[in-house]
Amino acid sequence: MWQVDEYFTDDAAFARHQERVSSSEWGRRTAGIERRYVVERERDVAPTTRGPLPTAGISLDCADPEELVRFYLALLGGRRLWGDDQASGMRTDEGLVLVAQKVEEYTPPEWPGTAVVHLDIDAGYDLAGAVRYAESCGARQSESQVDSRWAVLLDPAGHPFCITTMVWSDR
Repeated sequence: MWQVDEYFTDDAAFARHQERVSSSEWGRRTAGIERRYVVERERDVAPTTRGPLPTAGISLDCADPEELVRFYLALLGGRRLWGDDQASGMRTDEGLVLVAQKVEEYTPPEWPGTAVVHLDIDAGYDLAGAVRYAESCGARQSESQVDSRWAVLLDPAGHPFCITTMVWSDR
């Protein structure tokens, strides 16, 4: 298995690279190999020692990073950013980056009882339908449910998350 990372200064440099490869012997011999490219743009974020700081993402400990990213891609939508045996990352359609990172001898958090950070997911007006969908993606309901306005579910690694109709909106 090969993994090649290449960085280009801009879209024009990437396009020139594509042209060179497609007309080369290497390009012809490897034409049947799947290629996935991600072009990342320079960010307009200046270094700072003051806030507010931009959110980079949320990392979730687990035993199997690929399984957890597959689950959240099915549940939330988006695209896979990277993956190996130690970590996998994804970005939701709304722009949230989730990183599943492998922890040896991982122990799932206990709900309720363990202090955890968890995701709150908008059910719209159909809490029961959103719960059924999450279960079809691989979630399971927590034995402990504390309020009828939201449902506490567990992802495949045991992290609790809530699906709720109580969503803040200032629009």
